[in-house]
Amino acid sequence: MHHCWDLRTTGEGSAGVATTIRNGVNVPIHNYKVIVVAIPNGGSIEQVDANTPVIAVDMPNRQSLLNNKKWTEFITTPADIEKVTGATFFTNLPEPVRLSLRTVKFNPASSPLRRSLNEAEVDLYL
Repeated sequence: MHHCWDLRTTGEGSAGVATTIRNGVNVPIHNYKVIVVAIPNGGSIEQVDANTPVIAVDMPNRQSLLNNKKWTEFITTPADIEKVTGATFFTNLPEPVRLSLRTVKFNPASSPLRRSLNEAEVDLYL
């Protein structure tokens, strides 16, 4: 899993808009995560292929934009996050796999991950 914060500043929380907080810590504009779903039982990187589930989300760090929204509304592709942040994902994978995974846009409704959750968990997680 890769997660980070957009280094441009100005977020919004319960105390309002801020560019920095205590001791000058920057408040990011966005928070993102790129998750490659782990292979059960200690799988290796060699087992990651173009069909491995990838979840990428890019969430604004503005409370007013997050209210009453599920995380699934912020699903994007790893390539879109790369464009905005300058980050590069999947560098240890073979090029064909890397290129394929970068363009994956996770679909909770059709994901094989959905089958591994019971109905109560589906609403909570997906």
